[in-house]
Amino acid sequence: MKNYLKIVLLCSLFIFNGCIYIVSAQDIQFTQYYASGTFLNPAFTGSEGCNRFSSINRKQWNSFSGGYTTNILTIEIPITREHNAVGLSLLSDVAGSGKLYSRSVKGLYSYTFFVSRKHAFVLGIDGAYTFRGADYSSYLFSDQIVRGGDVSSVEISNLSNTSYLDFSSGALYYSDKYWIGISGHHLNRPNQSLTSQEAELPIKYSMHGGYKFKLGRQTKDIFLSPSFNYKAQSKYDQFDLGIYYDYDGLVFGVWYRGIPVFKSYQPGEPNNDAASAIIGYSKNGYKVGYSYDITISKLTTSSAGSHELTFSYTHCSKKKKRKRKHFVPCAKF
Repeated sequence: MKNYLKIVLLCSLFIFNGCIYIVSAQDIQFTQYYASGTFLNPAFTGSEGCNRFSSINRKQWNSFSGGYTTNILTIEIPITREHNAVGLSLLSDVAGSGKLYSRSVKGLYSYTFFVSRKHAFVLGIDGAYTFRGADYSSYLFSDQIVRGGDVSSVEISNLSNTSYLDFSSGALYYSDKYWIGISGHHLNRPNQSLTSQEAELPIKYSMHGGYKFKLGRQTKDIFLSPSFNYKAQSKYDQFDLGIYYDYDGLVFGVWYRGIPVFKSYQPGEPNNDAASAIIGYSKNGYKVGYSYDITISKLTTSSAGSHELTFSYTHCSKKKKRKRKHFVPCAKF
């Protein structure tokens, strides 16, 4: 029975991750995507106007065998005054007990056009080189069962690891109170297949934005920041809607993912994904955030939710502090 369960798990991994040519994969997603905005839109590169390091660690659906573990590290450096910025991002994603993995290194660039003292328009691009594969030694194939189990599989010869180039671009318009951006990822539609078949990675489109309200005239900094992110990839799309409350560096947030009223993929099944709670704190350039996703789809009773931890450090020299007049106002949690 265990052998057959392994086969089912293997097939599920291949189907859900698009290894078979008839299926398209969907991208990794984060709850606190503004904590590393370059993953959302390369135009966010250098948006703080200072040197910045950020990281995200996400553990999703731990009750499933292996679950999903994703880590991302990003460094951003503004150059040539306030107009240009570059960055480097490293990503690692491991899915399931079969260790289906993706690892990538990404270079980032953005250029800022200052429309006025309080408004700016930014264009960004990135290029990534991705390695994708799996731990095939942990799989059990049908030909092994037929021949007794303790033999190598002939199916392994049909599977291999792969690598590919991946390009994205984006645009961002912001003032000291609001921001709006669009981005397109996998513009060259790379082939990510682990077999001899074609498995093009579908282009992912995203539109995101928000507004930052200052509450009252207190001496402490108190803000309320509603925000949204709509993304579409292949036949799937999703709407993230949330709000942050920032009380002098202590941040609370709630988010919802899904499109329950306007779209369902199966008749009678509402398009709900998750509700999330976020808490964070920032001081002296350091920011840390934690979020927990409560699954509200049919996986509610079996997923055990998802955990996400973010950290960032922003370092501004005195010279850059004097020069910097523009920054994107969105919350970084």
